[in-house]
Amino acid sequence: MDEATTAAETASLECHGIGVQRGGVRALDDVSLRVDVGEIVGLIGPNGAGKTTLLDALSGFLARMSGTVTINGADVTRESASRRSRRGIHRTFQGSRLFSNLSVEENVMVGALASGRSAAAARSECDELLASLELDRWRHQRSSGLPQGITQRIVLARALATRPRFLMLDEPAAGLSEVETEEFEHLLRAAREAGTGVLVVEHDMRFVESVCDRIYVLSEGSLLFQGTVADTFASPVVQQAYLGEIEH
Repeated sequence: MDEATTAAETASLECHGIGVQRGGVRALDDVSLRVDVGEIVGLIGPNGAGKTTLLDALSGFLARMSGTVTINGADVTRESASRRSRRGIHRTFQGSRLFSNLSVEENVMVGALASGRSAAAARSECDELLASLELDRWRHQRSSGLPQGITQRIVLARALATRPRFLMLDEPAAGLSEVETEEFEHLLRAAREAGTGVLVVEHDMRFVESVCDRIYVLSEGSLLFQGTVADTFASPVVQQAYLGEIEH
């Protein structure tokens, strides 16, 4: 096994002892987490548990916090979101933010060009993603007004066009039909097999159980549990604090 392969297999996004104070409330308290390339990690918990705040901390959208964030062992705690993006982190937001005045193709091209590739290379990447995510038929349509399942595919295509090492998704299954959710699960598995590390915040437990390799559970800003999918869903602590409140 060559050095490049070994590095790719051990690449990771980690945080240690993350603490965030907001308006006198401790939004996160001593939270640690790790995502390796080639795995899908779930981040679950009740509303207000601090899940989105943790994504902000990892991706660089929080200006003030305690603890550290590392990418492949390098401390990036003081680096901006744009700097971390250049290191291979891509984060999506709730509500599927697209450039509504641009076509589907142009939205994906934005991601491809953001990675620093030439226009020709970005075009080739865009074409491949539109084909593999079955978006070709909407290529020249404006991104606004499309069905939610298609919109989520565009968001994923634009994210993958940046060639992220680590992809963070905030409730990607929200608003999707059962069929659309299954299609999205297939796309995430393909991203994992391609070597991307995925951290996904989601309330759809069937989705989480289907795609995730491991799960972290937050409750009131603290890490309640971490483990395999089977151990998480079987945990009495998790059942009492969270899973008992939702359908599974």
